[in-house]
Amino acid sequence: MTEVAQGSGTGHELAAGNEVVSEVALIVNGERRTVRAKTIADVIGFFGLEGKPVIVEADGAILTKPQWDGAPVRDGMRIELVQFVGGG
Repeated sequence: MTEVAQGSGTGHELAAGNEVVSEVALIVNGERRTVRAKTIADVIGFFGLEGKPVIVEADGAILTKPQWDGAPVRDGMRIELVQFVGGG
């Protein structure tokens, strides 16, 4: 298991279609991070984890992949991202 806490977002707002997604201050894997995100799915995208096996815990609750699009993020939210990697 590997925890993931990297991202490359810059700027304060991101236009997503007709919506503007503002930056939110999160605690990701124990580190304070500023992320352009409206939902957990956006956080997954910010860290480049789309399509990868990831477990998400948000404020103590495990979220399944179908929940990510509808799970809003807010300032101060604690998120744990755990990715499984193989090796020998």
